[in-house]
Amino acid sequence: FVLSCRNAKALSWDSGNKLGEFLEQMKRIISVDIKTTRPYRAVTSSEDATVCFYTGPPFKKGLRLTDHSAFPNKVKFSPSGDFFISVGSDKKIFMYDGKTGEKVREFSAEDGHTGSIYSFAWSPDSNSIITCRWEGVCWFMRVMGGCVCVCDRMCSCVDMKVV
Repeated sequence: FVLSCRNAKALSWDSGNKLGEFLEQMKRIISVDIKTTRPYRAVTSSEDATVCFYTGPPFKKGLRLTDHSAFPNKVKFSPSGDFFISVGSDKKIFMYDGKTGEKVREFSAEDGHTGSIYSFAWSPDSNSIITCRWEGVCWFMRVMGGCVCVCDRMCSCVDMKVV
């Protein structure tokens, strides 16, 4: 990816060929991820509180998702490619279908988060995520079929800002 303020371009790593552009966001792009299994997909998040879902390559006009009310700080596809998740400063987690971009589930403060969510990471089996709030509080969530089965506070360390 080549990023500039609010645009991104996908380039082939071996040839440098252009694989598409990401032009749907109105403000700076915060996070980008590409689904590594076929059919390929890409997702971006922006300071305009939107998440955009693209099909490709070539990646073209995307589906603009406006579920967040504040910055969606990170987007990432599950290792299986079945889902992608966005986490945000609005204390919400949204899970989407990895092939269509349709919203599967919203996780909110009732599911455990009471502060801005800074980042998250998937487990290798795509069944769980660990999230990190801006003040360093981490939560473990077992995500199965769009449901939170377990939600535990893992730690409270100010130094653990990157997951």
